[in-house]
Amino acid sequence: MPIDLSISRAIDRSLKKAKELKSAKLDLRDLNIRQDCEIDIGEVVNSLVLSMDKVMNAVWNSHVRDKNRKPDIYFPCEALAEKYIARLQRYRLEHLGDVDPELEQIISQIQPFVAGDTCWWKQLKDIAAIRHERYPQIINPRVSRGVRVGAGQNLYVEHMIVSGGVVNFKGLAWDQATGRAQQVRVDLIEEMQAELSDNNQDPFDFVLMASQNVYSTAKRIGVHL
Repeated sequence: MPIDLSISRAIDRSLKKAKELKSAKLDLRDLNIRQDCEIDIGEVVNSLVLSMDKVMNAVWNSHVRDKNRKPDIYFPCEALAEKYIARLQRYRLEHLGDVDPELEQIISQIQPFVAGDTCWWKQLKDIAAIRHERYPQIINPRVSRGVRVGAGQNLYVEHMIVSGGVVNFKGLAWDQATGRAQQVRVDLIEEMQAELSDNNQDPFDFVLMASQNVYSTAKRIGVHL
C-alpha cells in the first residue's frame, strides 16, 4: 500500500510554508511578528511529525499481514538500538530488515542511536512534544550588520581592509557575466538572526531543513511500499 496522496500533499504544504518563512525576511524584534512566526513554526513542526507517523503506518500496512490487534503506530525515535528493535517487535516488523533491508536502513539511519546528538528527527519530535504546553519559542532576535564585497564580480585582491563598515580595497574587479572591468562593489548588509529556545538553531533554517528531510524520507520510503 503506497503512501496516501494526502500525506504527500501535507508534507508539500509544510515544505512550502517553511520556504515562505525563510524567504520572508521578517523583523523578529517585533513581538507580534515573532509570535505569529512561533505559531507558524509550531504548526509546521506538528504537521511534519504527524506525516512521519502516517508514513510509518503505511509501512506497517504494507509489511504486516495480520491486521488484528493493531498497535498504535508512530515513526520510531529511539536513542538506543535495543529500544528501536523492541519497538519494531511491538509493531510486528522485526522481519523488516530481512524482507526489505533498504527500507529498514532508511528508518534506522535517522534514529538518535545512529545520528547522535544532532539528530534532526529527535529535535523535531522534541519540539512537537511540547505542543500541549506552548508554541516553539524564538529568542534573542537581533540584527547582524556587515559588509559584502564583490557581489557578482571576480576579484583580484592585492590589499583589502574592512573596518567599521569602511572598505579599503586595492586590486581589480570584473563583472562575472560580461567580463568587463569595474569598480569593486561594496554593499552594506543586514541580517535578522534569532534562535529556537529548544535547540538554539536558527528557527527558519531548522524548519526548512526538517521539512526537506521529511520530504526526502517519505519519498525514499514510498519507493518500497
